[in-house]
Amino acid sequence: MSSGEPRLERAPIASWLVLALAAATGYIGLQVTAVASRIEALERDYIRDGDELRAHTERLARQVALLRGIVASKPRDSSGSH
Repeated sequence: MSSGEPRLERAPIASWLVLALAAATGYIGLQVTAVASRIEALERDYIRDGDELRAHTERLARQVALLRGIVASKPRDSSGSH
């Protein structure tokens, strides 16, 4: 081999390295996409659950207010008996 000839053994290694890096990048991209989708689904569930809890709390607050109004409007027994 003369000193003027290019070294051929490095070209295939570089090609395989680029191919391996491209495959790894694609795999990581797919994994990130899957995780991002799962996080978005969890956020939607969290928001939905919070809305349901808030609505339930408001219903309970209305019921308590109604019951307090009913109890307050009942005449009390002045004789002291229960």
